[in-house]
Amino acid sequence: MSSSEESSSSEAKSSSSEESSSSEEQDSSSSLESTGICKTKTEDNCVYGSLYDERDGKTYKTVKIGEQEWMAQSLNFEITDVANSTIRSYCPMNSDSCSKYGRYYTWSAAIDSVYLYEKKSIKCGYRIKCELANRTVKGVCPNGWHIPNQSEWDSLITFVGREKAGNLLKSFDGWATWSGDDAYGFSALAAGYVGDRKYHDKGNTLSFWIALDNDQYSAKVAVFNYSQTKKDEVLIQSQTKDSGFALTVRCIKD
Repeated sequence: MSSSEESSSSEAKSSSSEESSSSEEQDSSSSLESTGICKTKTEDNCVYGSLYDERDGKTYKTVKIGEQEWMAQSLNFEITDVANSTIRSYCPMNSDSCSKYGRYYTWSAAIDSVYLYEKKSIKCGYRIKCELANRTVKGVCPNGWHIPNQSEWDSLITFVGREKAGNLLKSFDGWATWSGDDAYGFSALAAGYVGDRKYHDKGNTLSFWIALDNDQYSAKVAVFNYSQTKKDEVLIQSQTKDSGFALTVRCIKD
């Protein structure tokens, strides 16, 4: 073979190699897009934003999932100067822990603490049946955001894949067992809960308040890692409104 032919053959192989590499990259990209997810451990194409809370100057990461925009971190707003003992927020360990996991809010604090700042009480709390149907409940959330209702949680769960929603919304780390894929940038961390004013199950479970109650004693919550058989799901369950019980809060944009 002449040197000219060898050069031509080499260029053809190089071109073929580049095309193959390009094809593999396109396949990888299209694979991520075709699944509907936007994040893996090596790639992150999720659409993020930020939320500035003018009450205390904190800024939170947000993420667009379907037609919704959620906080991608749990709320860490401290409620102070409260005469009503049922309206409490907790930071059980230290400020660094609450920066990571968020603060823990009683039902009254999550749902009706807005009256402390805007005098717009919806008369909702412990041992009170709340009238929350068909209304946007700002609660403890920053302006322009609110406590998600059950329909909004159902929309999120359905969009990401109902049977695998828990796995796809949980963070890569921070879970003692059954860590998630964090495929949509929601980054749900195993914050545990506060019960009887004590810290429980950090690293094992997570629950968020939902703007809906059952009666004067219990309200709806979204639960991650309920059990080994339900570890990949997000379950909508009932939880006590007791003033000694507190959960983390994720807000959704109005």
